[in-house]
Amino acid sequence: MTADLKLLFVETSMITLTSDEVVLIKTILTALRGIKVRDIDRALLTLSKNDSSRRSASETPETTEEV
Repeated sequence: MTADLKLLFVETSMITLTSDEVVLIKTILTALRGIKVRDIDRALLTLSKNDSSRRSASETPETTEEV
């Protein structure tokens, strides 16, 4: 058997979900389906800009010494 075929025979386990958990999972999946790739890219860009501005702000000294 090749490694690819071995992956097909991985043992699966079943769990029982409450009705609230099922509703929550359906809601999350529905929300994820509605997200467009462009929206995700825009959010990632915004987060990276915020992260880089925070890093540069933390590297900048808060007080300046007068000469």
